Amino acid sequence: MTATEAPEEVGEQGSPSRKKAGESTTNAKHTRKTACPVPLSVTENFPLRFDVNDFRFERSKLLGEGHIGKVMIANYRGLPIACKCRRSQKPRRVFHDHIARELTFAAKLSVCRFMNPYLGVFECSPQHLKFSSSVDASGPAITATSRGSYKDLYIVQRYYEHGDLRDLMEKRATKHFHPIEVLQIAISLSAALTDAHKLGIGIVDLKLENILMDANGSGWITDFGSCVEMNGQDELNLIEMQIPWTNDVAAPEMIQHGVFRKESDIFMAMLIVAEVMTPNLSDKEFQEHVLSRHKDGSVNFRTAAINPIYSPFYGVLQRSLHSDPKQRPDALSMLFYFEAMRKESLTNLTAQIPMSFRDTKQDDISTYGDDTTDFILSSADSASDLSDVNHE
Repeated sequence: MTATEAPEEVGEQGSPSRKKAGESTTNAKHTRKTACPVPLSVTENFPLRFDVNDFRFERSKLLGEGHIGKVMIANYRGLPIACKCRRSQKPRRVFHDHIARELTFAAKLSVCRFMNPYLGVFECSPQHLKFSSSVDASGPAITATSRGSYKDLYIVQRYYEHGDLRDLMEKRATKHFHPIEVLQIAISLSAALTDAHKLGIGIVDLKLENILMDANGSGWITDFGSCVEMNGQDELNLIEMQIPWTNDVAAPEMIQHGVFRKESDIFMAMLIVAEVMTPNLSDKEFQEHVLSRHKDGSVNFRTAAINPIYSPFYGVLQRSLHSDPKQRPDALSMLFYFEAMRKESLTNLTAQIPMSFRDTKQDDISTYGDDTTDFILSSADSASDLSDVNHE
């Protein structure tokens, strides 16, 4: 950590206070106030510094494993957290270079909605990790990577008990998500991309495995190692930049030309929404019956294999999964559209709930959780068309 710099005098909303030319400093009415120094105790305690002694790792549990890193579960003073570290067979330099890039974008995206917050980093030797006394017999064992005295980096992240969206879909098996659940996922993804794109940042590698699900049904984007800064450009050449992405979910322009646009994120985000609607289909079946890809790079989105309860989403999916990126809506347009759907859904739902539950029979209450599709169906009729959205 770098030494804390002395605070600058600040004006309203934290902006630096500047004395105008010719302003008198002798007049009491215009006397310049001395900034109150920030107590050292505050700067020492925030942001939080992590100590390896406060963690107890679960020896038998891995939350996930990637090409060069893995994510373990641990307890931090009794609270569950996720901790990303290097895979045992990967060179430390490769992992450190990758994680340095990821942490850079994690910091820049920390102001955005629905971006997984990276809480901090600590460094220690693997042999100094402390493990929980209870050992789960299932799952891959987590062992020290070496008996050497070197130190590794450990990145502390929020823990999501539902895991990633791929895990959640597999747990659901063939059980469909309620349209309201799909709508919440669509809203969280659209909000996250709206904020990221305003900052000029593209996510690039959006897929089910990189969406973490919280208890409220919102999806949080994670794994920022493939993010890029647009720097005012409409498109970037990912091949020249050596940025990795996942071919199976990539937008047509990424596969065909190796280029990325903000609209490429839109394609991948709405592909996730379409996949959530088809938990009964394998990846291969999804590509055959829902989003077929042609040799020339174009795609064809079809709704025949999607349950009709999701029909209010067909229009926005059709536009977002267009082969031509210029025909896709932007993230803000999608967010406005989905929020309008939610608003109308809640209005319709409220209108059908009795004023007092004291007058409601138990049989009536039980029906609300079983069939609320009509709420969202009528909402789609009332929601603004994407082409009519006003950004002002």
